[in-house]
Amino acid sequence: MADTIKVSETRIISLDAGSYYNRVCVNYKIDAKTMAIGTGIVLRNSPEEETFIGKDNSYFVHKEPTNKDNGTLYEGVIADRHWKSFDTVVTKSGHILGLRNIPSSISSTPYYSGAGWSKSGFKTFEDWKQYTDTLSMKINNPLKVEVKVKKEEKWEVKK
Repeated sequence: MADTIKVSETRIISLDAGSYYNRVCVNYKIDAKTMAIGTGIVLRNSPEEETFIGKDNSYFVHKEPTNKDNGTLYEGVIADRHWKSFDTVVTKSGHILGLRNIPSSISSTPYYSGAGWSKSGFKTFEDWKQYTDTLSMKINNPLKVEVKVKKEEKWEVKK
């Protein structure tokens, strides 16, 4: 029998208005030095569906088979800036999976998951890939602002 690992997991999901992606922060407590974790998208085993893996495994996207009445759904997963990318992205057991090994010292593993629709904002799979690629770049290269405070001057008021 394989060794067992005791795992405790909690999730915090943040929904951002106006975004097609949600931030998912998974918190783990494990009783091992490392553990393999993954997140993924279910595949439909259809010749119509498509998948795409972004640069350096930073994200992956999926196109569902088109329904003639309801259009096409698209899904995606983006690695958070603290991880930059997944160790590997594989197609296995009816899923496309972003995998990584985490040490026990890491308690939080955030990522983004989302979906789009051909009848609301994303006419093509290329449109969805472009949106996801742009968002991935923004997530992994956030705007940095530096504020410099000018030395305080004292003013004397004479009466």
